[in-house]
Amino acid sequence: RRRHAAFKRYWAGLAPQQYRRLMQFIDENGLRVSDFSREITIIDYGITQDTEKFVTEIKIPVEK
Repeated sequence: RRRHAAFKRYWAGLAPQQYRRLMQFIDENGLRVSDFSREITIIDYGITQDTEKFVTEIKIPVEK
């Protein structure tokens, strides 16, 4: 089973900040990145025009 560090919900322009938070979590928990990250759009313009309601999930595969 693959393990991921994930953050679900960020607003446009904040991706670098959220990646830093995830990398800090990975470091603090003795994990290491094992593959490329993924960004999965959950809510975007197809559902709402309100960018404050946009949700994107960032997943980074990790291992001990």
